[in-house]
Amino acid sequence: LQAPLTQNDRPWDRLAKQYYQKCVDEEDLEATGVESVQKLLQQLGGWPVLESYEWKAWNHSWERQLAHVMNRTGVNAMILELAVSHDPLNSSKSIIEIDQPKWGVGSRWPYLAGIHDPIIQNYTSLMIQTAMNIGADRANAEYDMRQAIEFELRLVNFSADEMTRRDPERSNNRYQLWQLHDVYPHIDLVGYIKTVFDGLENVSPNDTIIIREPEYFRRMQKVMRRSSKRVIANYMLWRVIQGYSPFLPRLMREPFYAFKANQTGMSSIPVPDRYKFSPNLPVILTIVMIDMPVGRMYVENYFDQTRAMRKMNDLTKHFKNELIKQLEAVDWMDEGTRKRAILKAEHINYKSGFPSYLFNETYMMDNWQLPETSKLEPLLEFTIRIKLVRVAEELMRLKKPVDRSLWFQGPAQVDAYYAPNLNEMS
Repeated sequence: LQAPLTQNDRPWDRLAKQYYQKCVDEEDLEATGVESVQKLLQQLGGWPVLESYEWKAWNHSWERQLAHVMNRTGVNAMILELAVSHDPLNSSKSIIEIDQPKWGVGSRWPYLAGIHDPIIQNYTSLMIQTAMNIGADRANAEYDMRQAIEFELRLVNFSADEMTRRDPERSNNRYQLWQLHDVYPHIDLVGYIKTVFDGLENVSPNDTIIIREPEYFRRMQKVMRRSSKRVIANYMLWRVIQGYSPFLPRLMREPFYAFKANQTGMSSIPVPDRYKFSPNLPVILTIVMIDMPVGRMYVENYFDQTRAMRKMNDLTKHFKNELIKQLEAVDWMDEGTRKRAILKAEHINYKSGFPSYLFNETYMMDNWQLPETSKLEPLLEFTIRIKLVRVAEELMRLKKPVDRSLWFQGPAQVDAYYAPNLNEMS
């Protein structure tokens, strides 16, 4: 990644190198960061906390505005979350899932104690300070951000906890698109879904939609009806800024670091320079945003394919045999369940090392030949441009058979996880 650009670089290698170079160019980030954030906020209808009484509300519904924000930034899971996933009843098919969102603090439990919980107070301070850093005056920042956190608290109260959500049966609530208006008459889920997929995929009234948390959507209708567009817009754009906080200038990043330090008990450590504290952060950001090209670089330069793949195959074989051995020995399963579990264990699909298509030139050209950046393009704009390509790829999987060969993490990311519905270990 640190090697100079050359005329012989492949398009995806140039993309990765250029992105990495943008990440390490702190001087450019300081010069362009605030302006690029303000420009983005304007494109999204303006952040009311910055514009005070001059802010003009959008003339459409909050559902369409939420879809517009996702289409423009790739940021999802603010008030609700949309995903194209595999159908739990038929893992070869793709389906739309609508779910409760992720929360700004990360965990759900701090919200349950209310506005005076220390973590929620720190979170509110982070919101206020961020608004002021971008240009809001203190009075507006305090009033508008407190309204926004109270809005989020009300939504959290209707959400399900993680333990409850572990039951896969309770989340498979299936509706056809046309039924959603009758089930949730005060949420325009049809308009939201159609706006998200506009220009990418045709969603018909008879398409199946899974609502993972029906009670959340039933109860949040009242909150959304009673909340002003100003409050909703303030909250939405706060979550956009929070989502892209690693790409902000130093002054605007510091409160995010302080908040994380308070959560993890590291508040006595001084706020560091971004890259002195984590010199690998530009590499991490590049791996996350441009996973397959960076993964290919890693495999080509550092991965001993013959030796490593042999060891990985031995490891997965040992794991599989040990799993089956334990299933045969457990005394709490009835015989029918045991046979099905062993059969499933025998058919686990293991993905080790890297995907075969990583060295398919056609695949790389089709998926990673993005228009090059320029010195004038800020890091935030470059990041969003890449993210939107990836989001569009996910949405366009709808109505296509699930491609079992796809990897959802690049080879340079060290991790291991099991996907039960796909019976797949990566």
